[in-house]
Amino acid sequence: MDRIRNNDDIEAVKQRLGIKEPQFRIVAAKRLAKDRLLNEKHLEHSYKREIGIQSALSSTNIVAVHKTPETEDSLWCVTEFVDGITMRDLINDEQREKADGHKELHPVPALIIAYGVSNALHHLNWKMITHNDLKPSNIMISYEGIVKLLDFGIATGKERLHLTEEEKIDIPEGSLLYRSPEHVKLYVEFSAQKKNGAEFKKVDSRNISSDIFVLGAILYEALTGVQAFYDPSPTMEAINSNILNCKPRPMTNYERFATLKKNARRDVQRIVSTCLQKKRDKRYKEPKRLAEDIAITLRDHFGVSESQYQNILLKYVQLTKPPKVKSSDMDTTGFA
Repeated sequence: MDRIRNNDDIEAVKQRLGIKEPQFRIVAAKRLAKDRLLNEKHLEHSYKREIGIQSALSSTNIVAVHKTPETEDSLWCVTEFVDGITMRDLINDEQREKADGHKELHPVPALIIAYGVSNALHHLNWKMITHNDLKPSNIMISYEGIVKLLDFGIATGKERLHLTEEEKIDIPEGSLLYRSPEHVKLYVEFSAQKKNGAEFKKVDSRNISSDIFVLGAILYEALTGVQAFYDPSPTMEAINSNILNCKPRPMTNYERFATLKKNARRDVQRIVSTCLQKKRDKRYKEPKRLAEDIAITLRDHFGVSESQYQNILLKYVQLTKPPKVKSSDMDTTGFA
């Protein structure tokens, strides 16, 4: 993929895609050069599959695809441009941490972000799509305070439902610390058979419940500042074992979370714990129910209604961007 680095690149893209002035909408464009396909033939299939899945989606909380043109030498995907910051950068941002007073995120913005991702997952569930690569770097918060889900490169769509035991499937590794137990089991089995030169003939059983598990891990990290399944020896085997067999440390072990009122701690911990159940039938059955639980918790324990979510996030992410908003200037209505 080529990245746009300057105005010359923008003009070149506009010329290739036939964009004429006046046009004032800023977009993002991904380009796959066709000469790469000569040596990496799998790229075209996975690229077209990714944009096919994403083009079928229409949600405020998912980056929209505008068009997917093809030129003589390239495949293109033109999407909505999100001017904002990823959740990973928000967690790591020193300016935000200094203004906020803590490395971990404030519980209210963290829960609002999880609410936005839950709404995105609800739409995916309706379309029978599983993201399979949720992680903080694939979640953006725009400087307008809107949560956006990105990157559908290894998403699985409804075609997965028609696989038979005899059909070969591919299980990408994914991001080590952000995988569900069922993803880990599939990948371990897939890798073992691939190493032995055997075809992997098993139905991909991952579904939206896998994404819910990973969202729980992301929310845990946002609230504690520590990755849920981190291991001091960062080997794949150790991390896999943690995901399959271990529970994260209690959230009350972390200072900021421990200072919440008792009932707030109880309900937020229950949300995270329900997402992180090893057995799928013990997790939230659908993202909509998770979003409802988050909204109730924000309302009952933090005094925050859904009409306030965007404004709260807008002011929170502005801590990372000049002109900086001082934490004393923030509207902390409902913050505990």
